[in-house]
Amino acid sequence: MIGISAEESRDRYLEDFENGRSNLPFATREPASTGSDTGNAVSTLCCVDLSQSNLEGLPAQQDLSGLNIRMSAFQDRDVDPTTLANPSQIAGGSLYPLFASHDIFIARGVQGNCTLSPELSPFLSVPVCPGDQSGVVRVQNRYETEIQCDQRRGADRDSRFGFTAPPGAEFGFRVLTDENGQMLDASEISGREGTVLLAPDALRHLSGRFSVPFADLEAGTIRVGDLILARNAEVLYLDYGWVEDITLAITLDVPGNATAGLIDLDVYAVPTVRSDGSQAERECGPSWLEIRDFWRVGHIEICPDPSR
Repeated sequence: MIGISAEESRDRYLEDFENGRSNLPFATREPASTGSDTGNAVSTLCCVDLSQSNLEGLPAQQDLSGLNIRMSAFQDRDVDPTTLANPSQIAGGSLYPLFASHDIFIARGVQGNCTLSPELSPFLSVPVCPGDQSGVVRVQNRYETEIQCDQRRGADRDSRFGFTAPPGAEFGFRVLTDENGQMLDASEISGREGTVLLAPDALRHLSGRFSVPFADLEAGTIRVGDLILARNAEVLYLDYGWVEDITLAITLDVPGNATAGLIDLDVYAVPTVRSDGSQAERECGPSWLEIRDFWRVGHIEICPDPSR
C-alpha cells in the first residue's frame, strides 16, 4: 500500500504475517524480515511539495481538498537508474500494463495551525548605572509554554524555538568566540548558513532534548568590550515524537551603561509535524508552521535608589 507510514504498515500486516496470511510482516526492502525485525519496516509515504498548490483544507469538498496519485510502471531497463541534468534523458524502459486500484485518492488537505500557551514568568528589574563601562549585568529567566498543533499533536523533531530582541535593543545573548575573537560557525548544527554558536547558558532546555544554542546573524549583534552579543537565540528539538510542554531558560547580557527601557523579546516557534520516524525524515523534508508570541522579560532601571 502506497502512502502509509512504517508504523501503519506494521499495524496492517503483522498479524496476517504471524497467521500465515501474508508473505511479509510490513512494507520492507528486506524480503527475509520476520515479525521481530521491526527496524526493517519502511514508509511508503509520498513526498509532495505543496508550496505552490491550491489544495484547500477540510471541510472543503474532495475535488478541492483531495490529493490524488497517478502511477506509471516501466520494464525492460537496459541500465541502472541514472542521474542526469535533464530528467527527460533518463531511459524509462517500456511502459508496463500494471494498474493500481481505481482509488487514487491518497490524502486530504487540512488547515494546519499551532498555538503557544505560555505561563507567566517573573518580571525582572535590572539595575545599571551610567558610566559603568566595565561589563554586563546578567539577566536569567524561564519561558514555559505548551505548544498544541492540529490533530492533537505537538512539535516533532527539528522543530525550532527561539527569541529575538527588537531592533535597537541594548541587550543580547553571549556569542562564543575562538582565541582570536572570531565567532564560531553553527551551520552544521542549525542547518543554515550565517549562524553562530552561543554560550551554553544563553538558551538552555529544561525539558526534552534540544541542540546547543545558536544565533542567526541576520538579527544583528552588539559589542560590549570583548564580548559579542547576538540579538537572537535559537535551539532545535532533537527527539522523535511530539513534545507539548517546553521550558527554556535564557540568560541575557545587559551592558552596564545601558539606558532605561523595557526588556522585550519576540518568541517564535517553527514546529514540524511528522507521522513517521527517521526513514521519513531521510526521504521527505519536514513541513513547518510558524507561530509567534511576545514576552516581556523585565525592564532596565538606572541606578535604583537602594532606600526604596
